[in-house]
Amino acid sequence: MASDQTASVDVAGSAFDSVSVLSEDCGLTVCEGLLAGHGYETVREAPTRLRLRNCPFQPLAAKAPDLVCGMNQAFLSGYLTGLEVNGVKAVLTPEPGECCVRLCPNDTDRDEQMSQDH
Repeated sequence: MASDQTASVDVAGSAFDSVSVLSEDCGLTVCEGLLAGHGYETVREAPTRLRLRNCPFQPLAAKAPDLVCGMNQAFLSGYLTGLEVNGVKAVLTPEPGECCVRLCPNDTDRDEQMSQDH
């Protein structure tokens, strides 16, 4: 796992100073704060797994789910890339009443092992 190398990270998302590569767990913690500011309700299912309980774009998603879900996935992938979070990806996992995207580890076997260790 990569070490956290940060000089200053404001979890509310207003300032990033000298952010280098973030670990999966730390990166998702930062993402939780950023996503809350955009209307997402997050649930941490595991150290490297984040579920989004709602879709802030639900009225539009009801009319054009493929478009909105694809944009959500691209938006969340951009967050992870911008934060330089290694080992986590945004995947489409549509479920009724929730956001169609979850943030999951690239290596699901390792994530399950980490959940059992905690």
